Amino acid sequence: MEAELTPQIGERLRAIRKRHGRSVRQQAALLQISPSTLSELERGIAGISLQRLQSVAHSLGVNIADLLTRDEPNPDQRPLQIITPADIGSVTIHPAPGVNYALVGSGSDHKLQPYLTTFDAGALAPEPIRHPGEEFFFVLFGEVHLHLGADQHLVTAGSFARFDCDIPHAFANASRTSVAGIVGGGTPAW
Repeated sequence: MEAELTPQIGERLRAIRKRHGRSVRQQAALLQISPSTLSELERGIAGISLQRLQSVAHSLGVNIADLLTRDEPNPDQRPLQIITPADIGSVTIHPAPGVNYALVGSGSDHKLQPYLTTFDAGALAPEPIRHPGEEFFFVLFGEVHLHLGADQHLVTAGSFARFDCDIPHAFANASRTSVAGIVGGGTPAW
């Protein structure tokens, strides 16, 4: 995860935890981590994996995007969002070398979390993740391996894939020589 995002995530984590009226000890128990580890996360001095970020967001009843933005979520309003190329990448997670997940738009105001992911040649997401909902993606360029449970599926440029997110999943660039890119969305929003 990007080091510059860690303090921002910590600030949002603390604010949302306090809004829920939970102590550090109570929130740590929900996450099954020590209070000192949670305190380090909130102070931005401990790194956070994508898997842990997902667990934290779930325990707070928010989306990952809510922890990555300074904007307060407004569940009563689902405005139109037109996202320009300049807006993409403002919230980018780098879970492994050569892997770039850009969460597109705010997640909390919508039921779908769009994303744009690029993989350098040979890059692999570090660990499979699982979460409630469904996900789909479209391969813009290159070839992508979808690791879904114990199976691996090759998805080529111009192809879509849709799958149940309760199954552990990860992506990898199937090419050793070129970049691969996918655009997709998941429900509920991260």
